[in-house]
Amino acid sequence: MKIKFKESNTITSIKYKSFLFVKLPLLAILYAVVINFILTFKLTAISDLLTSKGIIPLILIILLAYLAFKNYTSFKDLRENYKAKNIDGINILVKLIRIHDMVKVRELGFNKTIYNYTFSWEDIIFPAINNNINGSKLEPLVKKYSLQVLSMNIPAKMIGNVIYVDAKVLEECIKNDIEERSKLSNI
Repeated sequence: MKIKFKESNTITSIKYKSFLFVKLPLLAILYAVVINFILTFKLTAISDLLTSKGIIPLILIILLAYLAFKNYTSFKDLRENYKAKNIDGINILVKLIRIHDMVKVRELGFNKTIYNYTFSWEDIIFPAINNNINGSKLEPLVKKYSLQVLSMNIPAKMIGNVIYVDAKVLEECIKNDIEERSKLSNI
């Protein structure tokens, strides 16, 4: 069981189809070229990989295995999101427990604040869910928001073992809660 932020259906379709029809063929060509390059080294035994002549093919084989695993996990997530866009899930309420920020230092020395959300549903806590869907829109709201104790119900959809939280709905819920808190503080 996991929680994800839901992308729009159009973006999900574009990502999935571009992976299938652009990235996958380019990766197949890249793998064919690299494997052909490895075969030109004319290694006679597996023990030749540990010699100076075989270190480059060994590094290339490790790199290919890493790229294949990384692309497989990326494709698996894309396929899951693509299948979920056409399925009507079960409407549920998840509870936003906490928003915490983490400062991430970039290569050029600029700091970027990343907000992680902690949700709970039926006594299961899902910590540090990163919102990379519309994080830039939510950032000013979160800075205004009290980051202490929260217990806000957020509508979500459960499809299979995945709970999808719509980032736009979360944004609206936080806006409404900020307005309610400001009204109460003015009284």
